[in-house]
Amino acid sequence: MKIKEITENLFTYIQANRRTGNTTLLIEGAKSYNKPFYVLGWSAQHASQKIKQYGLELAKPLSIYNLDSARGINLPLAIDADIMGWLMGKVAHEFDQIELKHDREKIKFDQDVRKYAAVANELMTKVKDQQKVLINRGELLIKIGQMSWWERTFLAPRLIHQLFQLELKNN
Repeated sequence: MKIKEITENLFTYIQANRRTGNTTLLIEGAKSYNKPFYVLGWSAQHASQKIKQYGLELAKPLSIYNLDSARGINLPLAIDADIMGWLMGKVAHEFDQIELKHDREKIKFDQDVRKYAAVANELMTKVKDQQKVLINRGELLIKIGQMSWWERTFLAPRLIHQLFQLELKNN
């Protein structure tokens, strides 16, 4: 299962199971914990209110928007289902935005590939035309090289003129 699916499933589960005792389970477990720990809230004030409301004596407040303040302090973290649901919703939204951006870039990439393929085909056509011209010139030069001096003097200029007229007509 992809991370996006897991995120969406967790978000859906949390949203569908509100008011079923998630916070009570968290608080009862936290009350029986005998070491310091963090309670994550929307703000430090919100976390402090939860700590006071539920009588969590060893708990310290931590804001979801200021997680850097806990850097280097190794304490367990109590996260309420509401905050986890909010976070999963944000992550799912970010996945959607990334997918939309990816789809737009893929469309642009496909358009660019088609454009460059058309340019390459046009260039290949020109190369083939030039190749034909060079082959005709080479065949003429071979033919002129095999002529006698008399033929070269009187026939070659007319053959060269005809070849260039043909090339001009084709271009």
